[in-house]
Amino acid sequence: GECGLRSLYILAGAINSNNINSTLLSYEGPFGVGYGVMEFKEKCLESNNSSNNNYNDITQNSSLKDTSEDLYTKIINNKENEHKRRIKEGSIYTRLARKNLDLYFNEGKLVSLDDINDEKLLNDKKGVFVSLKINGDLRGCIGTISPTTDTVAEEIIRNSISAAVNDPRFSPLRKEELKDVDISVDLLYPPEETTFDKLDPKTYGVIVSCGNKRGLLLPNLEGINNAEEQVSIAREKGNISPNEPYTLQRFKVERFKEIEDGD
Repeated sequence: GECGLRSLYILAGAINSNNINSTLLSYEGPFGVGYGVMEFKEKCLESNNSSNNNYNDITQNSSLKDTSEDLYTKIINNKENEHKRRIKEGSIYTRLARKNLDLYFNEGKLVSLDDINDEKLLNDKKGVFVSLKINGDLRGCIGTISPTTDTVAEEIIRNSISAAVNDPRFSPLRKEELKDVDISVDLLYPPEETTFDKLDPKTYGVIVSCGNKRGLLLPNLEGINNAEEQVSIAREKGNISPNEPYTLQRFKVERFKEIEDGD
């Protein structure tokens, strides 16, 4: 459970190795809550030549071996390898968003359209939302309801940067956070006028409009289970008060993820 999870984070950082011995000292579970006391020790250097007491023989012939691993370095390397893999593998849409962010943070530039060959990116025009999450929590999300450029590629390039550094709900994404980010890209189809009874938050996104104010919510979001919740959140995003009249539009999306829910 969460009450023990962060303690294990501290433990992993303190030991900085997965080559450890553990001993359960005691455990009790009163009132349905478990309390464990354990001892963790990093495995010591071992010698297969301990029977030889001659110092020179030990230093020259022993199989003393440091079996510990630098856990922090291993984690960082794994994240770096996964980041590089996601630039090369998976959906063309998420690959472009990640490559663009990688170039931005490492070289201060954006992906050039001259370096893109996929026709789906260059010949299609749609509104695009780019969402960034870390450990399942939203870290940035910016998009366009309808296309503002000539290609889906340009929409992704612009909106991926905006999601990372211009979402007013969050501080700008830091370079070191990029390797922790999971990216999803939504391609929006043209919205249509609708009524409340025709909304379905699992299938359709919603746009709530009142004069020049407008709030949008993407479909199939965790925790949004009915039309009432969907409209209420979209209305709040558009700064539309409950007593103001509003109109509704619904739209479908194609969603492309680097990881599936629950992975």
